[in-house]
Amino acid sequence: MKYKVIKKNIGKKNVSIFSTFETEKEIIDTTFHDKIGLMFIEKDNPSITLINLKGKVIENWMGKKEKSGCQNGSHDISTFTNPCSICHNGTMAYVLEDNGYLIRQFSLEYRYVESLTGKSYKADLHKQIFSQKAPIIKSSAGKNTLFFTNNMSNKCFYVKHGKLDHVIGDGKARFCISSDYKRSSLNRPSGIFAVGDNVYVSDTKSHCIRQIDKLNKSIKVAFGSPLETNDLKNTLMYPSKLVIKKNMVFMLDGNRVKVSGLNGGSISSVYESDNIESIEADSHRNLYVMERDDA
Repeated sequence: MKYKVIKKNIGKKNVSIFSTFETEKEIIDTTFHDKIGLMFIEKDNPSITLINLKGKVIENWMGKKEKSGCQNGSHDISTFTNPCSICHNGTMAYVLEDNGYLIRQFSLEYRYVESLTGKSYKADLHKQIFSQKAPIIKSSAGKNTLFFTNNMSNKCFYVKHGKLDHVIGDGKARFCISSDYKRSSLNRPSGIFAVGDNVYVSDTKSHCIRQIDKLNKSIKVAFGSPLETNDLKNTLMYPSKLVIKKNMVFMLDGNRVKVSGLNGGSISSVYESDNIESIEADSHRNLYVMERDDA
């Protein structure tokens, strides 16, 4: 499959091609680091690929494409088993595996892989995160906590020190805000991003972005609306991938990339394509759009 990554500063009109490359299968998750570049996971590929800041593609950046396993250690000997989601918190990267049912972590500076979870995780979290067939699982990393969404279970999971901390969502596919924020409902969530004490979730079939404040134990609609509205400037259809950098919110909504300020304001469409697979952003207001290159 052919891909290209488009780079666009949201304050300017011009776009450029950041990188072009080919993979054997589709890309299922991405994450971006300002000093390293764009990391991605390919379906059925037990390794992590890096596109560095110059646009060069480095295969087997972590793990080995030709060898799966759960070996910890330096980047040249470590192995992964069916990674399905990747995220980082600036210093550590985290990889969720849907075969070994493990969460792996590695320092972005030293690239040394360790297993964050073990048998207790398998018993506790496996039933939760992998409780449905073929879920889309997305992740985000805070300072001490990992956050996951599963679009089939309609829940958001908090994992702290390798153990399930708590769950947001009652599992019912609907829009509902409860006084007990853990009992609120999510409807096919397919994007998540952590900022401080807040976690933002793309509540895809409720047409909005939800803000979960763990400190104050509250949940609210941050962007979009679960109700029909004529306010086209603030409308979201089916938001999915979500990235927040320097108080700017980047949202993939169908075939459009939309942006807004974290503290409010109207939602603007800044890029449109029918071939978008994922989006990322850096701290300089640059948007990176990963597209299938069907030309």
